[in-house]
Amino acid sequence: MKQMELLVCDLKDRLHASETLNDVLRKQIEDKNVENNAKRARKASTALGGETETPINNVDKSANDKPGTKPLGAGDRVKRPLIRGTKTSSTCSLGVKRPPPVKKLFVSNIRPDATPKDINDHFLGNNLTVIKMFKLQTKNERYSSFCVFLNDNDFGIANQSDFRDSDVRFKEYYGYPHEDQVIEVYPAPPSDGEDGMDS
Repeated sequence: MKQMELLVCDLKDRLHASETLNDVLRKQIEDKNVENNAKRARKASTALGGETETPINNVDKSANDKPGTKPLGAGDRVKRPLIRGTKTSSTCSLGVKRPPPVKKLFVSNIRPDATPKDINDHFLGNNLTVIKMFKLQTKNERYSSFCVFLNDNDFGIANQSDFRDSDVRFKEYYGYPHEDQVIEVYPAPPSDGEDGMDS
């Protein structure tokens, strides 16, 4: 008789556990239906031209409509577009000013005794500013070559055929001169120990 009572108690416990499991599953199905209905309503609203707003804390964490994408998890971030300012007023100077782009011009077939200062004077005479210049090693001592750094606007002017003599060769210099190629730098870098401060 005692075994029978134990068997009945065991069956009652299993039945109660089964009912609890059914309640949990029923609740999950109801939640999923509510979520699907909300999705359909958002799609219908968007299709009719209405705008929908999704609060940041209430992000739809269900799977995306695209196949092969994983659903958003609790720690996943939602990408937001970067918005850049278009105002060019001089009164608002919060942004970092980007320096103008620099291009390099290869100048060759110059007389061998020419110095970087001579080249700089030629550019200054045409209202162009040289940012930096390298006198380069040449294969022959009958001429000299230079790599001249100019801003983008000055480069366009300097690279025109009416800017230079017919014997001088100009073309855009790509890359950066190797230190073995450089004979002289203009303007000259400060010598070691100079920090620009009076002692």
